[in-house]
Amino acid sequence: MIIGEKVVIGPGAIICRDVEIGSGSVIGAGALLTSVRIGRGALIGPGCVIGWPGYGFIRTVHGYRRIPHIGRVVIGDGVELGANCTIDRGTFSDTIIGAGTKIDAAVHIGHNVRIGRDCLIVAQAGIAGSAVIGEGVMIGGQAGIRDGVRIGDGCRVLAKAGVFKSFPSRTTI
Repeated sequence: MIIGEKVVIGPGAIICRDVEIGSGSVIGAGALLTSVRIGRGALIGPGCVIGWPGYGFIRTVHGYRRIPHIGRVVIGDGVELGANCTIDRGTFSDTIIGAGTKIDAAVHIGHNVRIGRDCLIVAQAGIAGSAVIGEGVMIGGQAGIRDGVRIGDGCRVLAKAGVFKSFPSRTTI
């Protein structure tokens, strides 16, 4: 565990051994952090769960078996997460949140997702595993983005949109 200077950790937060927190970051009350590297000046809201294994299963003759998740979550400098966000760690590669990105409350980000710099993601949005979100993308509230989809730089995803295919840069979806 590495905790930088002037980090504030709220009451009841759980910080596991495999966590790095950059200087000047704030961790809200009741947050759970595991398998994550957080940049400088980040704000992690109360109740966030970051670095828990993703939702990945394979079907066998004995039922469903969980796929191991050995990646991490990497959160850039100046990222802000609202209350009760969940960010899954990657299976083999990392889940990445770019510097300066602002994420509202109750957003779920699946394993292996890559989100570019300076994005805005509004409450209750869900981004499924291995999606790639470009830089400066705005995602409206309750939007859902399918696994493996690529959203280009500067796109605008409207509230309650269901995104099932990839889109080029500067598209309104």
